[in-house]
Amino acid sequence: LVTTYYRKKEIDQEFKDLPDTLGRNQILNVKDDPPLEMGDVKPGKPVQCMVNKLFNAPIYPQQPFEKKETLFLLIKRAHKDNEWIIRKLPGVFVVGQTQPKSEVTVPFTKKAQEIAKKRVRVYVRRNWADNSHIGESYFANSVSQLFQTCLEEMVRLDNEVRKELKNYDPQEKMNEAVFEEMCPPEEVCRYESMAAAYQRLKDAGVYDIIAPSMRRSSTIESFVKIMKRLNTYPASLEQPPIVADSEFKAIANFVREELELAPWNMTTSFRFYAHERKILDKDGVGNPLKPGQGVSYTIDFSDGKENEQDDEDSEGNKLIRRVTEGGVTGGEKDLRSLSMIEMAALLEELAVSDAVVATLKRWQRVDKIRELAVQKVRNRQDLAKWAKWARLEVKSFGERLKDHRE
Repeated sequence: LVTTYYRKKEIDQEFKDLPDTLGRNQILNVKDDPPLEMGDVKPGKPVQCMVNKLFNAPIYPQQPFEKKETLFLLIKRAHKDNEWIIRKLPGVFVVGQTQPKSEVTVPFTKKAQEIAKKRVRVYVRRNWADNSHIGESYFANSVSQLFQTCLEEMVRLDNEVRKELKNYDPQEKMNEAVFEEMCPPEEVCRYESMAAAYQRLKDAGVYDIIAPSMRRSSTIESFVKIMKRLNTYPASLEQPPIVADSEFKAIANFVREELELAPWNMTTSFRFYAHERKILDKDGVGNPLKPGQGVSYTIDFSDGKENEQDDEDSEGNKLIRRVTEGGVTGGEKDLRSLSMIEMAALLEELAVSDAVVATLKRWQRVDKIRELAVQKVRNRQDLAKWAKWARLEVKSFGERLKDHRE
């Protein structure tokens, strides 16, 4: 569970007499990938992590007020006659932001249904031998009541339980290892995370929308339409109140943010990032820590292909974001292919005197036009005309991803 990573400074370096730390030690070669998707292990500096099948997370040892010999952990096992267990507490750690290894299933999908069926199957096999005296029908009904929120409107639970009872011999003894193989605890954790988040959305009045669109503006517009359609009033009101579009958009933005923060969306976004398919929004709504101390596991929509700003000047905003001091792009007719006379005409429009233009050679004129065009775009002056001559940032997804990781 607790792993301390060490990275070699040189290929033939050997680690001897490693400090006795909690958990296990793992040596990384010089070029081995880091254990964390975000973060690295520097050569010669140990990094401790919590590692399991659900997530990785960096951990940081703390100095408790009491001595370690007096620290104990008291555990209550609810499913075994309220048994109490006491364990020594060998250390106290602060756990950093978790980095999921797998995706939380989306509600009402086939995968969610299969996990729910596995849980019912394990429950029946674990408890039928001790409850066979109450009868098959009564036991099936009790199981249905227990799992009714788990399989809501997806399967006929009674039929599933009865089918399982017919295929199962109560004399057959199974240990916990077999049950864990049938329905791994990690699947149950992911399912419970999904169920809790779905219940929060349901309590907030969001029933039918599960995943936000990858195009932010279309998502907001679709939410606005849904809010208007669901906006009902008592029949006694002759004239329903007028609700401004801005209020609907505010509600739609709130709903969109809640959906972006749902575990099935955040874990999927992080796995996209881990496989270098998407970039995370560092300043998004999902940062659990302070700005600069954590990362939002929501997709960065700043790329022009994925983002259509919901305002009248979206094209201008995208141009201004892309204007930079480096890089060269052309327009309808590449600036470098213009004649000296054509460039002189552009410089005249940019308020450069004829005396100065006369002193500029060809590439000096090109550079001057680009410099002044950048200023025009940043000042929102005649964007349609000057943007094609400005320096624009044109990077591949791989280059942007590299900058993002750094």
